[in-house]
Amino acid sequence: MDRPTLTSLCNYLRRHKFLTNSRWITMEEADGMFLLIVGHNVRISVIVDRFQHSTETVDRQFKEIVRAICRLHSSLRNVIERCFGVLKARFPILKMMPRYKPCRQGNVMRACCTIHNFIGMETRNDRLFTQFNIDNLTIEGEDRDNSGESSHTIDLTDQAAEAMAAYRDQIAALMLANNRHH
Repeated sequence: MDRPTLTSLCNYLRRHKFLTNSRWITMEEADGMFLLIVGHNVRISVIVDRFQHSTETVDRQFKEIVRAICRLHSSLRNVIERCFGVLKARFPILKMMPRYKPCRQGNVMRACCTIHNFIGMETRNDRLFTQFNIDNLTIEGEDRDNSGESSHTIDLTDQAAEAMAAYRDQIAALMLANNRHH
């Protein structure tokens, strides 16, 4: 990860209160230690020596970063689920894809995404973008507002996450297969 991206990640985590500076370690330093561990498979003992912090401190910072990134993932997963909701509402074929050849399925998916993005760029008050606005979104398992306004529930259970991951992997495989044919 380059420095501007690291800075952007830290600012995002700070702004959304996923993480704050500790008394002795800045978020940037903690993120740097984390990225060395996960990105380069550097052992904690090497990080302890390089950054001159105790094993306990490095371990604690690592765990805090993991928790913050997991909370960030949950937040982003919410956005991804909403995007798929808009796509499926706009293009019902995506709810139950016909048994086209895999390359055609990938092309249909890309075409739908392209049209969807074009509509988003060209239409300021698109009904579906407005309907799936984050303001009236609720997450399954959280308390709901009793105002009577309509809301959209997103299932964030592990089972739903596994199903979405499998669907995402299927789309990626179709796109890869299609690219190999061209």
